[in-house]
Amino acid sequence: MMGWPRHQDPEDLDRILDQLPAGFVVRAVGAAWFVLGPTGAHVVALDDGSEAAPRALARLASVTRSALAAEVAWVPYVDAFLVTEREQPCPPATRVPPRLIGRPLTDGPAVIAPTA
Repeated sequence: MMGWPRHQDPEDLDRILDQLPAGFVVRAVGAAWFVLGPTGAHVVALDDGSEAAPRALARLASVTRSALAAEVAWVPYVDAFLVTEREQPCPPATRVPPRLIGRPLTDGPAVIAPTA
């Protein structure tokens, strides 16, 4: 199972992202990570606990999508996943508990197919 039982630590997130299956690309974007795979494009970051964290991450996802759109003809929506133990939703980012971060990245239908 991808997840960690203790406090959130950047090394834990690094380890989980390193364990993603073949077909996923992971790149650092500042303190966040850009993850591209069959299930889509995602920006993932650990929650710093600030009120601004969800908005900042969603803004990074939007900027990332715009940058990709300048390079390729079709760009998927870029999800903003905030890895947090917050109990309340934190729009505009999607709240993901640390123990479950692998699931939204790997589960779900393939929306991006490799090119031949």
